[in-house]
Amino acid sequence: MSRCGEMFAVAGYQDIVVRDARTGKDIISLSQYDKLTKYVTAMAFSTDNRWLASAGSGGVIQIWDVEEDKLVKTLVGHEENVTVLAFSSTVGVLASASYDRTIKIWEVAE
Repeated sequence: MSRCGEMFAVAGYQDIVVRDARTGKDIISLSQYDKLTKYVTAMAFSTDNRWLASAGSGGVIQIWDVEEDKLVKTLVGHEENVTVLAFSSTVGVLASASYDRTIKIWEVAE
């Protein structure tokens, strides 16, 4: 769920759908371009709702531009599935935690 409560994201087998929280209608559908991600294990919206971070099997994290409907960055660094994602209140900083027992801080600003 986005911080403003206006939208939420759900993950399917090969895509992530962002929906309007009031109507339930699809806003956008994001295809998983990175074939290293077999399934989504965590998601988080940035504080300004511009980006959606998704993580999946194999430790891959993807940053999506929700406004532009595109993948903008792929982050690789965890050795196992990512379990938690959280954007800081500072736009462009993402934290991730994994089954590999590590926590990583990422600068994701463009």
